[in-house]
Formats: sequence, C-alpha cells, structure tokens
Amino acid sequence: SVVVCCEGEGTSYTAASRDRNGGYLMVYLPQGQRVTLDLTKMSGESAVAWWFNPRTGTASQIENAVSTSSIASFDPPTMGVEEDWILVVDDRARGFGVPGVAR
Repeated sequence: SVVVCCEGEGTSYTAASRDRNGGYLMVYLPQGQRVTLDLTKMSGESAVAWWFNPRTGTASQIENAVSTSSIASFDPPTMGVEEDWILVVDDRARGFGVPGVAR
C-alpha cells in the first residue's frame, strides 16, 4: 500500500514491506528503478532514508530528512539490470541504526 508508482512486473517487480505501526518500511528495487512512495503510512513527522546495497552489504544514508506527510520519489544510486537496491525508510524518532549493521 506504500508504492504509488512504478511497481513494475516480472523481473522488475518492486516489493515493499512495512511494520503495522509505521515505524519503518523497506522497498526492494530489483533493477534499481525509481520508486514513488506514500510516506503518510509512516509514523512520526520525519524519517531517515537509506540505500542498502545487497551486493555489498553496505548502506548509505540519504542526506536530508524525509517528510512523512506526503508522497516522495526516490532514485537509487545506480539503475539497470543487476543493479538491485533496497530502500529503507525509518521513523526518525525510533532511532534505528544503520541497515545491515548488527547492534
């Protein structure tokens, strides 16, 4: 229910998941395609967004805070076949750590 645009199909299908309280959401982009999300499904006033690279196991934070009061589009660092990415968006107030790093 969070993906507004560009779900794709087949090998380019975008899959998304979130917790029921809106504390976080994760979106898998199998071909590094642009995605538009309804961030009003999230809790809190702002969020922290990360690009997680499943090929290397590393994450990089998207610089600016993300408002959870609107729809937003995200472009991954690279696009195309074999350029899959996971977009992780966390409620800033929850203080989640870097994706992929054990606490």
